Amino acid sequence: MKKIFTLAAVAACSMMGMAQNSVISKAAFLQEQNKTAEALEVLKSSFDNPKTTKFAEIYNQAGKLVSTQFNPELMKAAKNEQLDTAKFVSSLDEMVDYFTKSYVAEHTPDAKGKMPKLKFSEEDTRLLLGCQDYFFYAGIFLNQNHDKAGAYKYFNKHLQFVNNPALAEKRDSLLQAKAQNYAQASYYCSMLAYEMKQWDDVLNKTKDLLDKKELLAEAKIPVRDLYLMRFEADLTGKQDTLAYVNDLKHAIANIEDNQAFMESLVAVYNEKNDVKSAEATANDMVAQNPNSKSAWFIKGYVSMNLKHNYAEARDAFDKALELDPNYLEAMANKAYCYINEVVTKRQNGGYKYAGSNLDRVKGQKAVDQYNKELKEIRGYFEKALPLMEKVREVAPERSRLWASALEQIYSNLNQKAKAKEMEDLMRQGLH
Repeated sequence: MKKIFTLAAVAACSMMGMAQNSVISKAAFLQEQNKTAEALEVLKSSFDNPKTTKFAEIYNQAGKLVSTQFNPELMKAAKNEQLDTAKFVSSLDEMVDYFTKSYVAEHTPDAKGKMPKLKFSEEDTRLLLGCQDYFFYAGIFLNQNHDKAGAYKYFNKHLQFVNNPALAEKRDSLLQAKAQNYAQASYYCSMLAYEMKQWDDVLNKTKDLLDKKELLAEAKIPVRDLYLMRFEADLTGKQDTLAYVNDLKHAIANIEDNQAFMESLVAVYNEKNDVKSAEATANDMVAQNPNSKSAWFIKGYVSMNLKHNYAEARDAFDKALELDPNYLEAMANKAYCYINEVVTKRQNGGYKYAGSNLDRVKGQKAVDQYNKELKEIRGYFEKALPLMEKVREVAPERSRLWASALEQIYSNLNQKAKAKEMEDLMRQGLH
């Protein structure tokens, strides 16, 4: 009796195998007749069948069937022809899903804990590897179709593809080999998140990128754009001034052309009338990196604009110029130190006679004082003159940096023709 049951079980298993083989054969037959949709439906009919055991083979075959629908759209893209983006995307998802399920099926033990023989895993892995970049393409195509949410989704799928179970052993090598490509995809995600005002995603994606400074240069990703997106997320999205200040500090430390960022940082402190924090920040920057021209510049900028300590500011700008003799912003602001100092002194009543007409000054003592004050005032502008003329010489295209200051300098030094030249330039419109 026991032998009969055994034979019956064998017969049952045989029948199950024959049924599955029949499904596979039928699907193959339909495919030979170019009836891909019908063939796929035949395979799908076995997915939920409790008697199905050949999942690896069935899913593998299903993936190959879907690839015949996907490949024509891929060829259109390669030839720069109009493609069906929706079909490209949906068939890509379906194809990858089937190959992944095929791989997983061969790495999942049966009810008795027995592992299946590996027949399709190697092929599944190879086919999946070939699919990775298609998610990147899908992101591009969807973005071209103005589907920002869809583009964001597929760029993210591209980034997450290394976590596919079939690629576990290749993950580290893929991350290294495709580092620039992943960085580019992350950058696109950042921009799309920014355009969709998904501020948390903006902050997360840009942070990941900014942690990879060398890679950004290799991938030619504009670092400034990353910071600008973060600033908007901080201020508009999260309304977090502290985060904004920290990002400004980070940008100043990591970007060479950081003048606008430094001015923005000082503006924040100035708006809050927080001279103490501004000074502490500047001192910290100098202490952390005494060989940073930017650190010395911001110290000078804070001293000049918030503390109104012009001597201290000039010393800081001199430190910056020692590190970079052609640092135009430091040169221009040192000149402004002289201008602002004498203007402030005049406004605060530091001069008794200067500014009056000489014919109204009575007595020799008063005239002497008048001349002394005038000489001192001229001295400030004379010190500013070579600095600002040097700025003009080096950067003639940046008239906004020097024209107004030179007009003021020339006027106070009675160089009327040159002053008028600056006036005309400003009237025409600064560069």
